[in-house]
Amino acid sequence: MAFDAIKFLSELPGQLDAIAKRAQSGDLRALNELADWLDYCDSASYVQSRAAARRNAESDLGEPTIAAYFQQLSMVCADWTGRQSWLSDAQTEVAAARADLRAQAQARAPGGTGRRGPLQVSAVLRRRAADAGDELARSLLPDRRQRQICGERPAGSSSAEIQANLACTDRAAREALRLILLRRDPRELEQVPVIIGAYGTELWNRSEFLRQPGEVPTAPALWIMAACQFGLNCSATGRALRLACAYGFCGYSHYWDYAADRLLPPSSARLVQQQLPVLVALIQAGDVDGILGPPPPG
Repeated sequence: MAFDAIKFLSELPGQLDAIAKRAQSGDLRALNELADWLDYCDSASYVQSRAAARRNAESDLGEPTIAAYFQQLSMVCADWTGRQSWLSDAQTEVAAARADLRAQAQARAPGGTGRRGPLQVSAVLRRRAADAGDELARSLLPDRRQRQICGERPAGSSSAEIQANLACTDRAAREALRLILLRRDPRELEQVPVIIGAYGTELWNRSEFLRQPGEVPTAPALWIMAACQFGLNCSATGRALRLACAYGFCGYSHYWDYAADRLLPPSSARLVQQQLPVLVALIQAGDVDGILGPPPPG
């Protein structure tokens, strides 16, 4: 491990208590943060199966110290969640959704388009934050809430209707980004590709800072690195590297070491390094058009 696992696990319950206290007081960002931690806790329960699946692949999950860490993490998380009576309604909702999913599977019911309930407590927390207007939570939900701001484009829409819808979506995305740049919350900044993509992935293609040529994740890496400059924890205990380790890529002390080693080919890594100071300057200046490119004509 690239951090003191014993110290980390001993301090985790207190850290979660502090986040939960903020969440219960109405802090929407704390709901998101707690959802992230619960996702991480959930990931611990899948580490053993991932380790078995990747036994012959390059993975750190089979190492005894890594396996022991995730076993202890699972116990710490289970003990903490078991003491959170305020989450009981969310846990009940998740249990009902899982039971419904099992019933559908046993009945061999087709997937269809029916609404599926939340299968993790983290999803319930994000929905609560989204319902209260949190931009980040809205972007992480699957119901395309941002696109609904301007309405869906029905089949057979005229060219003028399509252009009007695209212009409306573009304005909404720019306003969302303007507020993000104003707040400079590192947790929002690292998720800008996801947030803007929720308004429409066509917005990615117009921005040199959001494009992902050849499906290489240059944009996510770039924005995480930018968020590091604004206070995001990019060390081994930060969100990105904790999840990377849960998938078998452990031992990195900084996010960039992981991205350059595992995610990006050398040419893409060089591109991110070239773009990073430019993007940081644009964020500091609050330059929406500099990031997204000029608005479409009309």
